[in-house]
Amino acid sequence: MNFGGYFKNGKIGKKLFSYFMCLIVLSIASLSTVSRIISSQVVEQETDAHTVQMIEQVRHGLESYITGVTNIIYYLSKDPSVVGFLMQKGPGGGSSALRAEADEQMRLYISTHPEIAGILVVNGEGLYASNEMKAITRDSLTGEKWYRDTVKNAGRISIISRPMGRNLATTYGTDSILSIAQAVPSPTGGCLGVILVDFKLDAVKGLIQNIALGGNGFIFVTSASGEVVYTPVNAVVYRVRPEWLKNRSGNMNRSIRSKEYRIIYGSSSLANMKIVGVFSLNELFANIYRIRSYTILIGLVMSLLALAAALLFTSSIARPIRDLGSLMKKAESGDFSVRFVNRTHDEIGQLGECFNMMIARIKNLVDLLVLEQKSKREAELRVLESQIKPHFLYNTLETIQVMAQEHHADDIVRIVRAMTTLFRISLNKGREVITVADEIRHVESYLFIQKMRYEDKLNYIIFCEPCARRYSVIKLILQPIVENALYHGIKEKRGPGLIRVSVSVAEGGLLFTVWDNGAGIPPEDVALMNGILQGKRPNSISGFGLQNVSERIRLAYGNRYGLSIQSEYGKYTLVKVKLPLVE
Repeated sequence: MNFGGYFKNGKIGKKLFSYFMCLIVLSIASLSTVSRIISSQVVEQETDAHTVQMIEQVRHGLESYITGVTNIIYYLSKDPSVVGFLMQKGPGGGSSALRAEADEQMRLYISTHPEIAGILVVNGEGLYASNEMKAITRDSLTGEKWYRDTVKNAGRISIISRPMGRNLATTYGTDSILSIAQAVPSPTGGCLGVILVDFKLDAVKGLIQNIALGGNGFIFVTSASGEVVYTPVNAVVYRVRPEWLKNRSGNMNRSIRSKEYRIIYGSSSLANMKIVGVFSLNELFANIYRIRSYTILIGLVMSLLALAAALLFTSSIARPIRDLGSLMKKAESGDFSVRFVNRTHDEIGQLGECFNMMIARIKNLVDLLVLEQKSKREAELRVLESQIKPHFLYNTLETIQVMAQEHHADDIVRIVRAMTTLFRISLNKGREVITVADEIRHVESYLFIQKMRYEDKLNYIIFCEPCARRYSVIKLILQPIVENALYHGIKEKRGPGLIRVSVSVAEGGLLFTVWDNGAGIPPEDVALMNGILQGKRPNSISGFGLQNVSERIRLAYGNRYGLSIQSEYGKYTLVKVKLPLVE
């Protein structure tokens, strides 16, 4: 289907209806696309911000618990009974009184801090005190990896997630605790021992379990090495690879079990852990897709309503235009009695009024057509009469030429011949454009006549490149310039003078030059004349004929072309004429 021809030649009602439908479809498509993009971006940004906020909330709560445990360790390490127990030497279990006092202090903290599962104090000799933990074997606890690592990192807390494989028996499982240990420094240097606190992960659960990320999103905690410390029951958590969480914080989209998930994580410097938030993008955008479907459905309903409105609207516009077109066809056939009946005062009504006025004026013009034809015939007669006068002049000059030949007056013959050529080219049957060759013949005839008058006072040279003769120019360009050179240059100097006329093709155009060795022009007058010729100054010089030539050139060819003057006072004057190449 040729849509270009349809819109160019189709009915205006169909075109208007097509325009309306295009606008409606484009609007609905644009609205759907933009709303999908913006809503997706906004929901994702808001969910990301909410997830980051929840991660920060969990981090703050976790660090608060760890800070509390660290404070308990600090207070125990300053307690005299605990310090006394840590400073005991030798085997045999140490002083039972000091152990009982240390146990009592630990029991006091456990009773007031329900998040603590147990506390263990181990000195450098392998002696230990605890109400909840007992050594499974006789092996010294100072050989345990957690003990050695804590002593090695003296001055910093050690956090052990899921401390399985310890030589300790407890009343609770290791899967539900987080061990926090710190070395107790000796006043004399070195280490007195280690205080270890088992922290219940149920406290972390209390921080996380009420957090909702979308429909099925969740937050879990890992150690710095990527080991899961706490997570709600969810199979997706074990699909999150530790290498995805290698930075301190970040976010990413990953495909897990053919579903897209958003993963956002942050780190706790104090706890040396990472808090990770995971939520499903498919579930996140499900509601958006549902809303978009409703939007499209509403858009389709509105499109149907707009379709009905477009039909009524285009009909209200197209009907009076069709009526107006029918009246125009009747007027075209010659019936000027038709009139458009206005029912509205809108643009179509105004168009109908203009049509009625046009028909009335056409009728008046038809009535005046006979008078116009008569006036035209009279004008043609006047043109014929004006053409008779030049022919009469040519015939008279030819009669004088024949009579001069009969009397052997050769000078008169040459003058008459030159004058005939001058008049014939000047009139040129009313045409404004002539060839360069005719322009050269015209100025040559003019200079010949002036030479016969001024004799030895005037000499001239005319040169024209052969390739320039075929181009066309407006007539009578050179003659006014040559006349100006003669009357204002040659006549004003003593002795004989020379006028040199040249025509060449240069700088992508025609270049006429007229040079004379006459009186020249003062510098201030040269600047004034060039300003006038270029249209930059008003003409303040009476009788400045070169301006007429310049204006004719600029009107015919544009402001790029025209005249320019160079002169040295008392020596010469050069006039350049720049014209385009016109075949």
